[in-house]
Amino acid sequence: MSGTKDLGNPFVEWLLGELDERGWSREDLAREAGVKSNGITNVVNRKKNLGATQARVIAKGLGIKQRIVFAVARLIDDEEVGDVRQEKEMDEIQRMLSRIEDPKERERIRRIIRSIVREALR
Repeated sequence: MSGTKDLGNPFVEWLLGELDERGWSREDLAREAGVKSNGITNVVNRKKNLGATQARVIAKGLGIKQRIVFAVARLIDDEEVGDVRQEKEMDEIQRMLSRIEDPKERERIRRIIRSIVREALR
């Protein structure tokens, strides 16, 4: 797994949480991103400041939109962060649905979600 959480850095906490959720190590993330693991480790250990290049690498490795990583890392302004949170929630729902192999079951769950949303909007 990813190791101990760095409670002094919200980005590192988030990243380690993402790795834990996937059951990944830092090496797994590096492999998925196509980079050496020491680059990821340097960001986690704060030996290297997170910039746009590292954020893009992390997004690629996690298979998520770059804007999400940029928002968590505070590399974009506050106005954009709200939009990104909504995107992240939608991506999370999509990721969960994509893990359901049976198309009929996936459609049933979509109908349930639509019903819940309609009810919430009343």
